[in-house]
Amino acid sequence: MKYFKLTIKSIKSFCNLNLLETAASIAYYALFSLPAVLFILIRISDVVIDPQKARQYIFNEIGQMIGPKTTNSLEMAVTQIEFSEEETWKVVLSIVILIFTASTIFSTLQNSFNRIFNIHTEAEGWKSVFQFLLKRLLSIGLLLGFALILLFSLVLDMILSALSSQIVEFISGTEWIVVITGSIIAPIIVMTVLFILIFKVLPDAHLSTREVLSTSLLISFLFLIGKFAIGYYVGNTRMQNIYSSAAAVVALLLWSYYSSAIVLFGCTFLKEKLAMEGKDISLRTIYQDREPEE
Repeated sequence: MKYFKLTIKSIKSFCNLNLLETAASIAYYALFSLPAVLFILIRISDVVIDPQKARQYIFNEIGQMIGPKTTNSLEMAVTQIEFSEEETWKVVLSIVILIFTASTIFSTLQNSFNRIFNIHTEAEGWKSVFQFLLKRLLSIGLLLGFALILLFSLVLDMILSALSSQIVEFISGTEWIVVITGSIIAPIIVMTVLFILIFKVLPDAHLSTREVLSTSLLISFLFLIGKFAIGYYVGNTRMQNIYSSAAAVVALLLWSYYSSAIVLFGCTFLKEKLAMEGKDISLRTIYQDREPEE
């Protein structure tokens, strides 16, 4: 009953803040940021593991969500991002633009989280410049964190793939255990870690891992449901016939919109959960001289 009331209150708060409109704007930013984000993730992964395996893993996961045709279009967009090694200044400029573009979506999410938590941290003068750079650095740090989670996920997937055949060979009738572990349990673990990172890093509020754990787990379940539902919709409807050449863009927007909406709902749920438990939301140390808005 407690969680039912919490869910209803979260939905009301979500609607009152017009967060579906906010999710639409984030989806729009994501559409332009995604190729840069994927390119950077792949390049970081190249340092540790085989580039082809990292690329194949990333686009296989995306293909399950938005369909193979849309994934091919996205892969082509990522492939177009190449650096010339002849002129150093062009390489540096390209990297800066890429990082700025990739961090835009995280910066937008951060502003949305602050609005949900009623946090106002705007500064004046040179402090505003420092604050802007700090938020971008946090976004870039989060991007690097995503890369580490990606590597962990890839290694986990490789281990499960290597062990699955041996487990089935020695213990008959365990195929369903392997399938559930590989397609449900492992992704939920990875996504929960990812959402914990998002809720810990992005808001200008001090939140403990324990406080965000249950919310991150909930959003991971919703994310997984959306992954299968949207993947089924894209794969079993005539989107290509209806939207023609724009089908890839529509599929990306659909997925980005859903993802943004459930992340914003998760933040709203977290805020209402903390309020129900009587816990105050404190600002980060660098903002301790400011107070949350009433």
